[in-house]
Amino acid sequence: MSNGKKLLILVMILAAGLLYGAIYLVPGVTGALQKTEIVHYGEIKVSQGMTFYIVRNEKVYLSERSGDINYYYEEGAQVRKGTRILEVTSHPGESDERSFEDLLERLGGSAFPSTSFNTENHGLVSYYIDGYEGTFTPEAIPTIKREDIPEMITPENITRKRVVAGEPLYKICDHTRWYILGWVEKGEVSKFNVGSSVTAELPGGTVRAIVDQVRADGDWWQIVLSTSRYYEGFTKLRGGEATIITANATGILVSNDSITTDEEGRIGVYVRKKDGDFTFTPIKVINTDGIWSAVEASYFYDEEGKEVNTIDVYDEVRRNVGNG
Repeated sequence: MSNGKKLLILVMILAAGLLYGAIYLVPGVTGALQKTEIVHYGEIKVSQGMTFYIVRNEKVYLSERSGDINYYYEEGAQVRKGTRILEVTSHPGESDERSFEDLLERLGGSAFPSTSFNTENHGLVSYYIDGYEGTFTPEAIPTIKREDIPEMITPENITRKRVVAGEPLYKICDHTRWYILGWVEKGEVSKFNVGSSVTAELPGGTVRAIVDQVRADGDWWQIVLSTSRYYEGFTKLRGGEATIITANATGILVSNDSITTDEEGRIGVYVRKKDGDFTFTPIKVINTDGIWSAVEASYFYDEEGKEVNTIDVYDEVRRNVGNG
């Protein structure tokens, strides 16, 4: 091999070494190469899954006589106080070979006999009864323990042709204010703030609600949501699986590991300028899901009412900057 070729190879090796150092070694020492992200506009949802139970003001009525049933209203119909729900034509004999012993045992003294079959209050008619109408009441919420609730609660449709005295006939549910009850673990309870608005995604429908109560229950936390909104399964369903959306915010999305504070304690990020340097820029966080934060765009007003310039869409922000 000629001396010229040897020299050329040596130069190429040296050039490769210098390039490697520029890319991998120098930035690691000087911090010249930084991880960044291009911020964009988007939406953050903070949600929590939980097993839920519907709590209602409801009253179950029992028939004081045996006979054939003639229904006047369908399931879920709204009725006024004094409305006659059905008629029982006196007729001795057995019912439709159905046993309501378990239902009556669970109801205990929470069911009421009726001879006129007229409603005592306004509400929604229901023929789905599970026997826990006297257990899941608004007044009893503070005493309901997670471990005491049966694994399965299945409402039973009690519509039939005939009734025997003492058997359940119907119930009236107050829909003006009802509750969604559930439990979350300690690490999730911070998502729920009393008085805040949430969205409950229930089987077959979505309901807006307010966080009414949050209380400790052993290793769990009891969550109580209150609402007056319409829900199609209100009269039939006792419980199931729900997703509760506790926060829903739109803004510029910034990863949380890009957020830091400056010497004055202001929250912000470092934005790359045209000259390549990074400059601290204050931000105002709207909400966060623990990984991403939605922040105000272009400008915001601080605690003193002063306008503060902030980041905008497509800014390049430095990541993993730490604090301070």
